[in-house]
Formats: sequence, C-alpha cells, structure tokens
Amino acid sequence: MLTLRFRESTKPKSELSFDNLRTVSTEPNVTVCMNAALAWWKYNPGMKITDLEKKLREENVDIHFISVSIEYDKTKYSLTLPFEPYHSCNRMLILSARPEEFAIKELLEHASSYEENFERLDEAGMMIPIDLKFSEIQNKLETDMDKLKDAHGELEMSITPFDVFFTNAVEEYKQTYHKEPEMTLHSIGPEGSFNMALVHEGEIRCSVGLNITHDKDGEKVIKYIQL
Repeated sequence: MLTLRFRESTKPKSELSFDNLRTVSTEPNVTVCMNAALAWWKYNPGMKITDLEKKLREENVDIHFISVSIEYDKTKYSLTLPFEPYHSCNRMLILSARPEEFAIKELLEHASSYEENFERLDEAGMMIPIDLKFSEIQNKLETDMDKLKDAHGELEMSITPFDVFFTNAVEEYKQTYHKEPEMTLHSIGPEGSFNMALVHEGEIRCSVGLNITHDKDGEKVIKYIQL
C-alpha cells in the first residue's frame, strides 16, 4: 500500500509541486501522478499540458501525457481541461507512469508519432461527472490526494504491506472508537468470494479490505486486497 507523507517546506509551491511530481514517478501510480500534476498546473498558472510535458522531458521524469479519442456517455460525463474545469474538450487526457520505452509504445497506439500526440495535448481533458460542483471541492485538505493536489508539503512515499496497513487501521479504529472493528460486505469477488471492508457508521475506514473464500477442503482462506 502506497503511503504519502508531507513535510513542511519553504519552497515556493510552483517548484515544490514539480519536486513532488518527480517523487511520485519513482513509484508509478497513475492516480497519484495525475494528482501531483494537478498541483503543478494549480501553482503554475497559465501553463498548459504541453508546458508540463516539455518540462518532464527536459528533466527526464518517467511520466508522459497522451491524447486519446474516446466514446463516452455525454449525458453523464464531460471532458474538461485539468487547469480550466469549465473548458470542454473532445479528446481525453491519459497519463502513462512508465519508463519512456513503454510510454512511447502506448502513445503510438493513439497517434502516428510523438509530435502528433504533442500537438493534440492542449485540447485533451479529464473525464468528470457532469454534476460535479467544483466550488464544493476546492480548498479541502481532507485526504492525502487533496494534500497532494495542493502541494501541501515535501512529499515522502513509502510502501506498506497490505496486512500491516490493515492491522494498523484496526488498531487505530479500536483507539478511536473504543470498540472492536465493524466489518461489512463490500462486494462479491471472483467465484463467489466475499470482499469485506472495515467501516464505522457505514463509512469505509480503510482502503485495504479482506477477501474471504474457501479452499477445496472447505477451510477459510483470507487475503488482503485494495478496495
């Protein structure tokens, strides 16, 4: 499980956001990388997707942006620029958080060349629900992703095994609520296995859950999974 921590920093957020983007590229996770990129656009106003793409190539950071043609339900979703949420687009922006060799191969599935993809980037957007109200999510720092999008501090990352992450969440639950943890069915996994989540008053309290199934002898088998 990827854990994010933020240390206080005196660096301008315009610089800190790129430092954090470089940090997340070492443990490639598309969601984390995109949120770090959103911080860069937030604190480098006027910069476009191509500006960040240029900087990533100059700094040899293994993150590439790709413009993709896609069909989607326009009654439920819209494509908007990451730095101008009310500017609609016709193509979708995806991020490849892999070494250049693999990223270019993925890019060439959607364009005839790197240059053609580059020319399409500034009109590629992120897919969001059409009823999302940006005024309600601005300035919130409730989660690690919120803090990453705000360049809240100098980012440090660590990998915690799923079992340790879950055990720590259980102990925190006991200390916070002074009772044994409550588990509830989250979803049904392959072949009828059960995915269980740690909850409090119906709200999931841990992003790692338990997958419960049985082996051929009828013995219970429990695995830790990301929900």
